[in-house]
Parts: sequence; C-alpha cells; structure tokens
Amino acid sequence: MKLEVHHRFDCTPEHYWEMYWHEEFDSMLNERSTVTREIIDENDDGNVLYRRLRFTPDRELPRAASRILGSTKLIYEQDNYLDRAKGVMTWEVLPTVLPGKVNAKGT
Repeated sequence: MKLEVHHRFDCTPEHYWEMYWHEEFDSMLNERSTVTREIIDENDDGNVLYRRLRFTPDRELPRAASRILGSTKLIYEQDNYLDRAKGVMTWEVLPTVLPGKVNAKGT
C-alpha cells in the first residue's frame, strides 16, 4: 500500500528545519505526546545532518497483538537525513517487530 501525505507550514523552510532540530522542540514533543522520541545517534558534517531516533509508546499493545508480534510495545527507530543545500529530509522507519514486513520511508 502506498500512502502520500503532504503537510504545509506557514514559515520558511529554513525556519522550519531550525525549529524541527531544536532541543526545545524535542522536549515539547516528549511532554505533550504519548510517545517518547529519543535521539540514539547523530552526525553532522555541515552538509547533511543525520539522526537515528527511537520512538517508544507509553501504552502497551493489547495482549493478543503482543503475543503475535512478540513485543508488548510497538517500538521503532527512524533514520533522518537532512540535506541542508536542498532543504530536504529523507527518512526511513526501521521497525523492531516484524522486520522486513514494513516499508515506511519518505521525503
């Protein structure tokens, strides 16, 4: 299944990326969300900013789903690459359950 989603933000791309990568934004997301977003790896060569994030929901999966998936929570990691020159970020989800069964990525 392919899904296409577009988001429109009322600001310049530079302002958006500055906000998106800011520590205060991460803190705000963690405070207001039921999913913890944790930075587990980061590299910045000046042209490309890379981050691997881990997303952990507060709630556990229903018992039947957790038996099938072999996990009590639907935890996943995501690789983000921001190309500063292009103002474009590519991302890919790396599921911790059912590896190879889910393909989620985008630009």
